[in-house]
Amino acid sequence: MIKTWSSFTEAVTHAFGSTKAQQLAFEQLKWYKQTVNQSITQYYDKIIEVCKKVDSAMPDSLKLKYLMVGIKNSLKMHVTLQDPKTTDVFLSITRRVEDTLSLTSSNNDMHPDHITINAVTHPKPLTQPFTQQKSLKNLNKTHFNNYHLNNFAQITHILHE
Repeated sequence: MIKTWSSFTEAVTHAFGSTKAQQLAFEQLKWYKQTVNQSITQYYDKIIEVCKKVDSAMPDSLKLKYLMVGIKNSLKMHVTLQDPKTTDVFLSITRRVEDTLSLTSSNNDMHPDHITINAVTHPKPLTQPFTQQKSLKNLNKTHFNNYHLNNFAQITHILHE
């Protein structure tokens, strides 16, 4: 039996939770977004924790809606296409998508062909034309010299006659 006001407020708070705390949790739930460096597991745990503060008996379908609203845009399309029906399936799909995207991203950053192309392919075109130019210069010089020597010889021959 409750005999004091403090016992009564304690019992009500214990039975129904703090209304203010629920309101704050609900506001957080409405606006919470997955941050750039936050993994999907961390985000999931946070949303589920806040859902329990708002309503310990919240249906899974409503939790799923809150989860979907706040995930990163890079994950949203992939997850929506797979249409998860429960929070557990949501977590499974998002983990798989997150892992795949991080693997793809790190492969693009460290692709070995980029190194090979830069190191091997670029020098060849740069050196070959230079070598060709050199040999063309020498050929042109030789031709120019021969042409002028012949002309000089002819002029000298005519002058001496």
